[in-house]
Amino acid sequence: MSTRMRNMNERRDRILDAARSIIAENGFDSLTTRGLAQVAGVSAPTLYNLIGGKDDIVHALAKAGAEHVQQRLSLLEFESCLEWIEAIADEAVDMVEGDQTYHRALSFCQDRIAGGYGLRGDVGSHPALGEAAMTIALPACEAARAKGLLRGNVSNRDITEQMFYVYLGPTREWAFGTISLAMSRYRIKRGFILALAADASDMFRHELLERLATLAQAAAERSAA
Repeated sequence: MSTRMRNMNERRDRILDAARSIIAENGFDSLTTRGLAQVAGVSAPTLYNLIGGKDDIVHALAKAGAEHVQQRLSLLEFESCLEWIEAIADEAVDMVEGDQTYHRALSFCQDRIAGGYGLRGDVGSHPALGEAAMTIALPACEAARAKGLLRGNVSNRDITEQMFYVYLGPTREWAFGTISLAMSRYRIKRGFILALAADASDMFRHELLERLATLAQAAAERSAA
């Protein structure tokens, strides 16, 4: 990497770190490009050149979270495709649990910007977060198909897109205080399993249903405790 590129990456990281702190402490309305540039120690034109405007900054923060999960998963080894899929849910929820104030604030920020989640309109173009998040689960689905666990009647992209939306729902419910993180984790895993079941072979579907029953029992026991 050239010195120029390294310096650009360092400044970009500094901007995102500053934005993360501002959002966590004071929320979306406190995030202004002028104030962020001042805190990050860069000029406003530099901020725009490296990242963009306010919406772009929120997108970049959300994408950075997805990339963090992907990096964490790259350090792990999995004995089965189902274990791999569940690990995606665990790593994502663990990340949120590690800084709940920030991730709750970021969720509120995404509600305030165009295309903060998933698809932008009906044309099918995905913002950076959607693409990054879907990329996380794609290798697991490809491995499952290579092993004959998925039939191939539903595209891997459709499955991973459904998993992305499955993740968003419980995460936003948690952000608004409707459910606990433990319940969010359960609902995400349940949704991931159901997404896989739509294209699963008979043997794999049986495994998925057994795991679903185990997760449901554990969730019921936690609720009763």
